[in-house]
Amino acid sequence: MNSASSVCSPENVYIPWRWGETLELESYGNVNCWKPENLTTYRDFLGSECVWTQMWVELPDAASRTRMQTLLDSYWDEQHRLGRFQRKRNNRLTDVDQWLVDQHVVQSDNRVLVGLAFAFLAVCLINTVGLLLAKFMNGAALAGVRRALGASRRALFTQHMVEVGLIAASGAVLGLALSWLGLRGVRALFATSTVFHKGGVQNLAYVDATSLIAAIVLAIVATFVAGLYPAWRIGRVSPAVYLKNQ
Repeated sequence: MNSASSVCSPENVYIPWRWGETLELESYGNVNCWKPENLTTYRDFLGSECVWTQMWVELPDAASRTRMQTLLDSYWDEQHRLGRFQRKRNNRLTDVDQWLVDQHVVQSDNRVLVGLAFAFLAVCLINTVGLLLAKFMNGAALAGVRRALGASRRALFTQHMVEVGLIAASGAVLGLALSWLGLRGVRALFATSTVFHKGGVQNLAYVDATSLIAAIVLAIVATFVAGLYPAWRIGRVSPAVYLKNQ
């Protein structure tokens, strides 16, 4: 059991569960009762058909999950024989992802936004291919001279892919800087909000290490993919055309 300190902020104090009964601590969250009852004392509240707690367990493998499911089913059968749990049995072990869906935290709108984000990324990659191709072809004369002097197509491809890598690294750094500024703006926007007080907004608006690494890898990989065709195309330029024009 824990003591609620502020809305949307992590709890600062955790105490043993039994102390809550001794200290008669009330629930500061949702209390759901399936039938009306006359609750005049704290003891009445504990013995009522009201639910105000939520159980989270770690089940590392299928065997532990099966044991927990069996325990829940056995408890339901026992209580049902005693006259409780009159509705149809609905014992479920839900993982975090499914729980978010059931609680409507993750909705189809979020999936649509993710799809739009990747569609926008595809459009940006197509534009990047065009820009890189135009840039590399502007230097086709120099590439033709290098080919005539003995440079291999592989060497030209490697040179231009190194350039693509530098562009990718620069874009990743710039993207991180813009993300940092945007995150600071969100925190500043909600800094005076009564809902996100006492550090609550910092716990919602942040980027963890996994997301940071994933963003950098995605930016670099996407740029390399966009640079494959332009780098390959410049290596297929015929040097004779440009030597004739020199």
